[in-house]
Amino acid sequence: MAKQRKSDLPFGVNFSPSQVQLPRILELLKENGGTTPEFTEAVRLEFFSKHAGLDRDAQLDIAKNVRLSLRAYGLTGSDEQLTAKGRELFEARASATDLYRILAKHILLHLRGLDLLRAIRHLQHLKIEPTLQALAKELESVGIHVPPSAVHISTMKLWLQQAGVIDDRMIIDDGRVRDLIGYGLDDVDRLDEFRPEMRAFIRALAAINPQDAIPSSKVREHATSMSHVEFDLKNLREQVLYPLRDLGYIEVEKSTAGRGAKAHLIRTTEKFRVEFIGPILDALALSGGFPRVRLDVPIDRVMIDLGDPDRHKKGLALEMLAIHLCRLLGLRVTHWRRRAADTGGAEVDVLADGMNYVFTRWQIQCKNTPTVGHDDVARELGIVGHTRANVVMIVTTGRFAKPASDLAESEMGRSSTTLVLLDGRDLARIVRDPSSIGQVLRQHAQRAMRLKALGN
Repeated sequence: MAKQRKSDLPFGVNFSPSQVQLPRILELLKENGGTTPEFTEAVRLEFFSKHAGLDRDAQLDIAKNVRLSLRAYGLTGSDEQLTAKGRELFEARASATDLYRILAKHILLHLRGLDLLRAIRHLQHLKIEPTLQALAKELESVGIHVPPSAVHISTMKLWLQQAGVIDDRMIIDDGRVRDLIGYGLDDVDRLDEFRPEMRAFIRALAAINPQDAIPSSKVREHATSMSHVEFDLKNLREQVLYPLRDLGYIEVEKSTAGRGAKAHLIRTTEKFRVEFIGPILDALALSGGFPRVRLDVPIDRVMIDLGDPDRHKKGLALEMLAIHLCRLLGLRVTHWRRRAADTGGAEVDVLADGMNYVFTRWQIQCKNTPTVGHDDVARELGIVGHTRANVVMIVTTGRFAKPASDLAESEMGRSSTTLVLLDGRDLARIVRDPSSIGQVLRQHAQRAMRLKALGN
């Protein structure tokens, strides 16, 4: 039996405002020490005691859906306790206005709520009634999977109604959206209308997330690697830099370096960080289940922490290295530290998906060891059948032994799997210049292409 694809919208069965009262749910979480069995029983008694023909077991199953929804909405974590967002909502529970505004902002920025609003608007522009089924189909058309039942959409829609983002006729209040997140759907739509060069440049700049000024040429090179968009080098200022500056996303200054002093340095503004970088990091934190603050650590700091004598600190740094690489490559993290039947019982650092012309599934493993050997590579290849990855990337702060490299070459010569082995020298280059990851991977891709051609 094929494995059911996970929804891109959060699970929300039995968690709508028509079924539960969020302030009371938050209080029950506090009173019962998290999503404990006692919490589940309390939810059953308070909200579902007259459901399911008075069948207690069936009522408990309904109450367990609330527990699962709390996790899916990021209000409780893997430790069954309130997350930072859950605690923020708990503190705001006395004011319905504040409570639902906070939740709506969270939904819009971190749970694909903006994508739902855009789907509603697009259907309305096409004169199609935005029913739950029509919305599910529209979201699927842009690569956002929602189960056919559409309960996930219904629950999210009802929470957004509570905050006045949409009404019962599915009319979107763009002013309310702007008030919640700082910009509205009209702004997002204008971004879609940007030339491909501008969209690609923004995406690359967000992936690099420079802490200081960066040459525009570095961002342009990374944008070409990520999006395959070709730029008019003579008109980069007029086509990309100045329009983004005028929109308040970047600051542009002429560099004094280089012959003719023709290069430009750019700095991201607070508006850019709020609208682009912040949501990316928040989404990564939510999918990975780790504190958002850790994602703000720059990659050069991560590399320093990899050499720390504290094993725990080194372990955290290794996790952040994998996430940095996913961001630079424009990949969407789907599983983190996965150890289950679908990986053959082995642990995988990261499973991530990419959509750059074609769909790719990446299996990423990072190692902080002097040498990676044959058995390490063989282990990763051994679980590809479970992860269904077509790209296996193994990263080490050290080096790959010759038997490990030989095995990777042999595998690429006889199968459709591409192996990317990044060693300490590659990492040092990427740390010095994050945009160089495109050049590094291009070299690996050319090597893989030669091996596969020889294999044929």
